[in-house]
Amino acid sequence: MAAKTNLDVLATMEAGAKERRERLDRRLMQERNAYIRVNGAGFRAVSVAPDSPLSGFSKRTKGTLDSAVKDTWDEATGTGKAVEHLKEFDKVERSLQAHIIRKALENRGDLRKVLGGEPLPFDELTFAFDEVSLNRSEDETIRDMVRCDLLAVGKFGKRYEPVLIELKYRLDGTLLNVLKKQLKAFIKQIGTCQHE
Repeated sequence: MAAKTNLDVLATMEAGAKERRERLDRRLMQERNAYIRVNGAGFRAVSVAPDSPLSGFSKRTKGTLDSAVKDTWDEATGTGKAVEHLKEFDKVERSLQAHIIRKALENRGDLRKVLGGEPLPFDELTFAFDEVSLNRSEDETIRDMVRCDLLAVGKFGKRYEPVLIELKYRLDGTLLNVLKKQLKAFIKQIGTCQHE
């Protein structure tokens, strides 16, 4: 099977996001602290609970939304339970990311309320995806991935633009350079892909 191109990955994510938006009851997140992540392979239920941020409810991505939703339900207790737990060093950044996702979902995707503070330069800023992985290489046979923590859609007047949000728990000189390279690589890839 041939590797998926970035356009294939984004087309799969676009279709998955549309299905999730049309079919998924937002109470799922609130009752079970669950979020259904859409990626290039399908759907994956992850926790947005403070004690297990972004831990998976199962070990694999599911091909259908219904299968991912089913993963969030523990028949024995009647509640959701994440089965994978992250290492302690990941928890600060992951906790912030899970908090942002949880609050965005509580506000119908509106990130302006979540990020608060100074007025943001967007008429609207809507959460779309997290952990978006694209191939950094022009040669799709080389798997050199770049990942974005959060991908949002910013509205400026009548224009819509992708907004990349990358989280770092500290920002010294080395991490700042890594962050800049990461964002430039992701922008290069997302800029070549046109999606609605």
